Amino acid sequence: MKQPIIYRIVIALIVLFGTIQVQAQSFEEILEATLQKTKSLDSYEVTTEYKMYRGLDDPKVYEGYKGKLIQNGTRLYQQLGAMEYVQSDSFYVKLNHDDKEILIGNLEEAQTPQLSNFDLASILGHFEKDKLSSEGNYHKIELIGKDRNPLQIAKLDLYIDKESMLLMKQSMIFSRLNDFSVYENKPSPQDLDVARLEITYSNYSDTIDDEKLTQERYFAQHGETVVLSKEFSDFELIPSK
Repeated sequence: MKQPIIYRIVIALIVLFGTIQVQAQSFEEILEATLQKTKSLDSYEVTTEYKMYRGLDDPKVYEGYKGKLIQNGTRLYQQLGAMEYVQSDSFYVKLNHDDKEILIGNLEEAQTPQLSNFDLASILGHFEKDKLSSEGNYHKIELIGKDRNPLQIAKLDLYIDKESMLLMKQSMIFSRLNDFSVYENKPSPQDLDVARLEITYSNYSDTIDDEKLTQERYFAQHGETVVLSKEFSDFELIPSK
C-alpha cells in the first residue's frame, strides 16, 4: 500500500498532543496542563490540515492534505487525504482510496501506539525547553529535540489560541533527510533536505461521527474469512503480514 511521506510521518506519530486546553501562562504550567488534559481526553473530533515543506523556511508546499481526527475512548480514526486509519480495541484498518486497497489486522499487529497508552510525558522527555512567546492571538511554545531522539524531530513549535486555549497548529522540523527529487517530473539525482511539517486544527467538537470507528463500516469476520462491507466491496484486501 503506497503512502505519501506525510502519511508515514503522521501515522508514526498519530497526533502528538491531540486536544490541548490550558489555563496557565508559564512554560512549565502550560506543559503540565497539557499533560493532564491529554490524559483526561475521552472523545472529540477535529478538522486537520497537513502541509509539508522543505528546509527551515521554503514556502513551497510539497505535500498537502485535508483530514479528520476522531477519538472515542481508546478508539481512533485518522483521515489524511485519500488515506484512512482506524484503530479499535481489537482491530485496525488502513485504507487507500486512490489505489482502492484495504489492509485489516489484529490490534496487536498494529505498529502505532494505542492512544490510551500514549505517554505524552515520555514524548516531551525527548525535548529541551527553548522559548515561550506571544504572537498575535497565539501562545507559542518552542521545543528543541534532544540528540538522537527516536522521534527524529529536531524542533517542535506549538501554537495555542489565547482565547480558546486550544492547540491550533504544530510545526515540526525533522532531523532525518528526505529526498525531494521524488517531486520532480523528470529523473534527477537525489535532492536531500530536512522536511518541515505543519498541522493545523480547526472546528473542535465533542460530537463525533462514531460510525467511522465501528468494524461494521469496514468488514465482517466469519471464522477465518473477512468479508468487506458494501462501501469497500471493490477494494483489494491486502494481507496484514
